[in-house]
This record gives sequence, C-alpha cells and structure tokens, in this order.
Amino acid sequence: MKSPRKKVESRLRWGLTPVLLFALCVAPAYAQVEEVTITVEGMTCNLCAAGLERSLRRVEGVAAVKVVLASQTATIHLKPGAPLAPARLRTGVENAGQRLRAVEVRLRGTLQRKDGGYELRPAARSQTFAVRDAAKLEDLAGRHVQLRGRVVSSDAAAVELELVAVKPL
Repeated sequence: MKSPRKKVESRLRWGLTPVLLFALCVAPAYAQVEEVTITVEGMTCNLCAAGLERSLRRVEGVAAVKVVLASQTATIHLKPGAPLAPARLRTGVENAGQRLRAVEVRLRGTLQRKDGGYELRPAARSQTFAVRDAAKLEDLAGRHVQLRGRVVSSDAAAVELELVAVKPL
C-alpha cells in the first residue's frame, strides 16, 4: 500500500497542483460509514466468536471484522462505497448460530435538513441515513459532523437512525 506522501508525489507527477490536492483531500461533503458495531446474543465461547467472524467476513461489502467475546460485539468496517445492509448482517449473524440484538453505525458527513427531519446522504449511491431527534441537530444543519446512531429500521434505500451522539467536525 502506498504511503500518503507517495500518493501525493504520484499525483503531482500527473499535473495536479497542491491546492487542488488539498481541496480533494479535505472533508467529504457526503456521508461515509466509518464503522458498524453489532451486538449479538448467543456467543458463549471462542469457537462461537470465530464462527461469527468467519460468517460476517463472507457478507457482501464487508472489508474487516473484529469480534469481542466478552462484550458479545463485532466491529465491522465496510469496503469503500459499500452500502450499509443490516438485513445482510442479520443473515451473517444467524448463519453463525447467533441472534442480532442491535446495530450501531458511526458516520461522517454533512447534515442536511429535509422534510422536517435530518439526513446524511452519500454521493455515489442512493442509500440515505435519516436521523431522529431533531432537537439535538438544529444547530448543526449544514455542518460537517460525526454521528453515531442505532439502526431503528432500514430498507434498500434508507436507514433510519436513533441518535446516540453527534459532534461537529
């Protein structure tokens, strides 16, 4: 994997100016899923944890998985551009013989006001993250934020989140 310095040097060779590179590397204007944490029920031993990790790694769009037996959680990193698909994660957990209790996601992006609510929308796909608890978000509309929320409901196009924490960036 190239170091950040080598990436910049190679881009400079292609004629991109440092100012343009800075503009490309600064905060993205759309939501990025940074991390997904799931809580499971029924993971009682190291063999169960290994089976869950193996099953989740097979889920489409998953790049990396770390399972913690003591807390019965798994931290998942998605491939760039892969949509968050709670139904697929549930299937992966069930294939490992456990039950999915909760899905929490950490996102980064620009908070936008829409139809009396708030959402984060990625650029390259049609999936939307709608966020509950408008009172805490009023002052942050239009700003770049890091948001943590529990998945309340989801379908192919939208994921509804209950706000856990938010901080401006």
